[in-house]
Amino acid sequence: MKRRWTVVSAALVLVVTALIIAVTPIDFVLRSPGPLVTLVGPDTDPPVIQVSGYPVERPQGTVWATTIDQSAPGDRVTLLQAVFHYLRPAQDVLPRDVVYTAGQTSADAGQAADQALAAGVRQAGLSVTEQAMVQSVREGGPASGLLLVGDLIIRMDNTDMGTAEQVRAYIRERQIGDTVVVVVKRRDIELTIPIENLVASVTNATIPTMGDTLTTGYTYSFDIKLSDSGQAVAGADHGLALALATYDLLTPGDDTAGWSVAAVGQVTSSGQVSGVTGINEHVASASQAQADLVLIPAQNCGDLEDPNPAVTVVPVATLSQAVEALRNRGSQNLPHC
Repeated sequence: MKRRWTVVSAALVLVVTALIIAVTPIDFVLRSPGPLVTLVGPDTDPPVIQVSGYPVERPQGTVWATTIDQSAPGDRVTLLQAVFHYLRPAQDVLPRDVVYTAGQTSADAGQAADQALAAGVRQAGLSVTEQAMVQSVREGGPASGLLLVGDLIIRMDNTDMGTAEQVRAYIRERQIGDTVVVVVKRRDIELTIPIENLVASVTNATIPTMGDTLTTGYTYSFDIKLSDSGQAVAGADHGLALALATYDLLTPGDDTAGWSVAAVGQVTSSGQVSGVTGINEHVASASQAQADLVLIPAQNCGDLEDPNPAVTVVPVATLSQAVEALRNRGSQNLPHC
């Protein structure tokens, strides 16, 4: 009798322990295919990509950005949830710190969108000027409360500025304690802002600084920007789709010509395409919406779990290759993974 109760007790302990483990929160994120977002198309109103000062042609086809649904940083995810989620097709479970990288900000997403728009404009054969842009401002520094993230630096002390390196070189020639007068472009308005009492750089006590960090922004002979609704697809993964949609808007003709085209991938301002995480969820997002063609980064080919998805998947390494794939969309010779 004692032995039987010992076995029963041990089994109960195991069951209770297993239940506790199953419902214990774990530091992981659940990912699944999300809805497609229409960037350009015959019925996109208001347009996600807003252009003024240059004629645009709205295509008869559609360019979509694929998306991923994922649990938020503060959502409670249990081991049991993670196991059942992982066993379903085109769904993934990833460590939280991989998905929500420390230090990522909305400014990073804005920079990715700026690069994508610049890539699309360049692919359309139009001029793109690189301009120093404020990426961050150190609290308590000379520029704190004066310069804002996203400001384009046009002039300093009546000297025209271009790239971020030009601005850095100009500041290096000043003295600690100096004042510089900065002209910035902020939301299409030019502002003149004195920055007083330059301080020593935190990395080199002999070099003055305004207490900001700079990155590359872009200016054009016309205005182009994302609408408020477009901020949902301003992340790096949507770069290829944004660049392709921008190109399609700014060029004559209709490269999509009635087709529904989905795209995913990071893109540089020069049109180089790089890989993303969650490629299977992105492709499933396009497949569920019955896209005619899906463009993905070439380096993600090896990550596809289904080598024969329900949609046509074409790998590209550049924006130019993506445009070429559109033009040859009905060909049997399209590249594939």
